[in-house]
Amino acid sequence: MSQKLKARVQRSSPRAKERRDSFAADISSALSLFAENVKRRVDVLGKKLHGSLPGYTGVSGSASIGEMGLGPLAVGMAQCQALLNTMVDLDEDSYYKVLEKLHDDILWRQMSMDMPKNRRLAWIKRL
Repeated sequence: MSQKLKARVQRSSPRAKERRDSFAADISSALSLFAENVKRRVDVLGKKLHGSLPGYTGVSGSASIGEMGLGPLAVGMAQCQALLNTMVDLDEDSYYKVLEKLHDDILWRQMSMDMPKNRRLAWIKRL
């Protein structure tokens, strides 16, 4: 290495080291904040899914919806499914189409529960 280059490296080393350390600290801080935000987001989504039940411990293999603690979203789906099960004149294909529609959207669940019986049947036949 030439003398000029050695002198230049020695002169800039402490300052460059400070910048590297500062940059590394900033990156570390940003990653920590990112991890905390992701954890919070997962917690919030979990609470939405599980209805914020304090006794929620997970889902067992043969538990009912009440025992699972899946919250209002799953209970709404169970109510819709119970209503569908009372419709004896509903063919299998329509039954499963409705289940898919109701599974994907909570607004459709509420609307289907609020529909009069004759309109509900007409809606199901249109799917």
